[in-house]
Amino acid sequence: MYMVEFTISKAKVGPLLKRYSGGKYKDVDQEHNDSKRVAVLGLDNSHNKDYKVDYASDPLVVVEGSLGYSHSEIKEAMEKAGLFELGNFHKIQTPTGTKDWKNGYKTTPMHANMFERMREKCEQHSIIKPIKGKNVSTVVIE
Repeated sequence: MYMVEFTISKAKVGPLLKRYSGGKYKDVDQEHNDSKRVAVLGLDNSHNKDYKVDYASDPLVVVEGSLGYSHSEIKEAMEKAGLFELGNFHKIQTPTGTKDWKNGYKTTPMHANMFERMREKCEQHSIIKPIKGKNVSTVVIE
């Protein structure tokens, strides 16, 4: 059975301008295919100092797939769990500590209140095993 793992969080994002690599900051192409490249920030605007961002968005819901999952695999898993219908999602890519990128989705700030509803939906499905944090849930869908 094929599994997809992703993290749902209530957070802020910032358009990624630079990424620290090889001892210096390097420019980042903000658009890749049809995705925006962003850094995920805490609700208090905290973020990894290896990333330089343009600004911090208002709070929203971020869905980050584990490394290696495509946008279509994440979307299919979210649809299976009834999550994709809850928000107006846009494709993003978030950096890892290496040169890799994780695929994911973000809502608009007006859908930030959907985080708790998404968490509830995760708990209602026997196929989903949420691991809870204050503003984050890790979900595995079989």
